[in-house]
Amino acid sequence: MAALEALVELGADLDAVECDGATALAMAAAVGQVAMLEALLGMGASVNGGDMPALIMAAAAGQVPAAEALLRAGADVTATLQGKTAAEWAAQLQQTAIVELLARHSAQ
Repeated sequence: MAALEALVELGADLDAVECDGATALAMAAAVGQVAMLEALLGMGASVNGGDMPALIMAAAAGQVPAAEALLRAGADVTATLQGKTAAEWAAQLQQTAIVELLARHSAQ
Protein backbone atom coordinates (compact mmCIF):
# COMPACT_ATOMS: atom_id res chain seq x y z
CA MET A 1 0.00 0.00 0.00
CA ALA A 2 2.96 2.31 0.52
CA ALA A 3 3.61 2.37 -3.23
CA LEU A 4 -0.02 3.30 -3.88
CA GLU A 5 0.12 6.07 -1.30
CA ALA A 6 3.33 7.42 -2.85
CA LEU A 7 1.76 7.43 -6.32
CA VAL A 8 -1.28 9.29 -5.04
CA GLU A 9 0.97 11.85 -3.34
CA LEU A 10 2.69 12.38 -6.70
CA GLY A 11 -0.68 13.04 -8.33
CA ALA A 12 -1.52 9.66 -9.87
CA ASP A 13 -5.00 9.48 -11.39
CA LEU A 14 -6.77 6.66 -9.54
CA ASP A 15 -9.33 6.44 -12.34
CA ALA A 16 -6.84 6.23 -15.21
CA VAL A 17 -7.65 3.46 -17.67
CA GLU A 18 -5.42 0.93 -19.36
CA CYS A 19 -5.66 0.43 -23.12
CA ASP A 20 -8.45 -2.12 -22.54
CA GLY A 21 -10.50 0.35 -20.50
CA ALA A 22 -9.83 -1.19 -17.08
CA THR A 23 -8.98 0.93 -14.06
CA ALA A 24 -6.75 -0.19 -11.20
CA LEU A 25 -9.95 -0.80 -9.24
CA ALA A 26 -11.31 -3.12 -11.93
CA MET A 27 -8.03 -5.04 -12.07
CA ALA A 28 -7.95 -5.41 -8.28
CA ALA A 29 -11.55 -6.64 -8.35
CA ALA A 30 -10.84 -9.19 -11.07
CA VAL A 31 -8.10 -10.85 -9.04
CA GLY A 32 -9.84 -10.55 -5.68
CA GLN A 33 -7.44 -8.08 -4.08
CA VAL A 34 -9.98 -6.71 -1.62
CA ALA A 35 -7.44 -4.81 0.50
CA MET A 36 -6.16 -2.98 -2.60
CA LEU A 37 -9.71 -2.40 -3.80
CA GLU A 38 -10.70 -0.88 -0.46
CA ALA A 39 -7.52 1.22 -0.37
CA LEU A 40 -8.23 2.58 -3.85
CA LEU A 41 -11.81 3.41 -2.89
CA GLY A 42 -10.63 5.03 0.33
CA MET A 43 -8.24 7.23 -1.64
CA GLY A 44 -10.98 8.40 -3.96
CA ALA A 45 -11.14 5.96 -6.87
CA SER A 46 -14.54 5.91 -8.55
CA VAL A 47 -16.45 2.70 -7.88
CA ASN A 48 -18.05 3.01 -11.33
CA GLY A 49 -15.11 4.42 -13.30
CA GLY A 50 -13.60 3.18 -16.54
CA ASP A 51 -14.99 1.27 -19.50
CA MET A 52 -14.79 -2.11 -17.73
CA PRO A 53 -16.89 -1.82 -14.56
CA ALA A 54 -15.15 -3.24 -11.51
CA LEU A 55 -18.30 -5.07 -10.41
CA ILE A 56 -18.48 -6.87 -13.76
CA MET A 57 -14.81 -7.81 -13.51
CA ALA A 58 -15.33 -9.25 -10.02
CA ALA A 59 -18.52 -11.02 -11.10
CA ALA A 60 -16.98 -12.60 -14.19
CA ALA A 61 -14.05 -13.88 -12.14
CA GLY A 62 -16.24 -15.19 -9.30
CA GLN A 63 -14.62 -12.88 -6.76
CA VAL A 64 -17.37 -12.78 -4.12
CA PRO A 65 -15.53 -10.75 -1.44
CA ALA A 66 -14.52 -8.16 -4.05
CA ALA A 67 -18.08 -7.96 -5.37
CA GLU A 68 -19.40 -7.52 -1.83
CA ALA A 69 -16.96 -4.68 -1.18
CA LEU A 70 -17.94 -2.99 -4.44
CA LEU A 71 -21.64 -3.30 -3.66
CA ARG A 72 -21.06 -1.76 -0.20
CA ALA A 73 -19.27 1.11 -1.96
CA GLY A 74 -22.25 1.73 -4.25
CA ALA A 75 -21.30 -0.08 -7.45
CA ASP A 76 -23.90 0.30 -10.19
CA VAL A 77 -25.51 -3.12 -10.71
CA THR A 78 -27.07 -1.90 -13.96
CA ALA A 79 -23.73 -0.99 -15.59
CA THR A 80 -22.97 -3.03 -18.69
CA LEU A 81 -20.01 -4.37 -20.61
CA GLN A 82 -20.76 -5.54 -24.13
CA GLY A 83 -24.44 -5.18 -23.33
CA LYS A 84 -24.44 -7.43 -20.25
CA THR A 85 -24.74 -6.56 -16.57
CA ALA A 86 -22.65 -8.13 -13.81
CA ALA A 87 -25.49 -10.59 -13.10
CA GLU A 88 -25.68 -11.60 -16.75
CA TRP A 89 -21.90 -12.10 -16.99
CA ALA A 90 -21.92 -14.14 -13.78
CA ALA A 91 -24.78 -16.33 -15.05
CA GLN A 92 -23.11 -16.87 -18.42
CA LEU A 93 -19.85 -17.86 -16.73
CA GLN A 94 -21.64 -20.02 -14.15
CA GLN A 95 -20.51 -17.95 -11.17
CA THR A 96 -23.43 -19.10 -9.02
CA ALA A 97 -22.31 -17.44 -5.79
CA ILE A 98 -22.11 -14.08 -7.58
CA VAL A 99 -25.54 -14.56 -9.17
CA GLU A 100 -26.97 -15.25 -5.71
CA LEU A 101 -25.16 -12.27 -4.16
CA LEU A 102 -26.46 -9.91 -6.85
CA ALA A 103 -29.99 -11.30 -6.51
CA ARG A 104 -29.90 -10.72 -2.73
CA HIS A 105 -28.55 -7.21 -3.26
CA SER A 106 -31.24 -6.37 -5.81
CA ALA A 107 -33.94 -7.61 -3.43
CA GLN A 108 -32.90 -5.13 -0.74
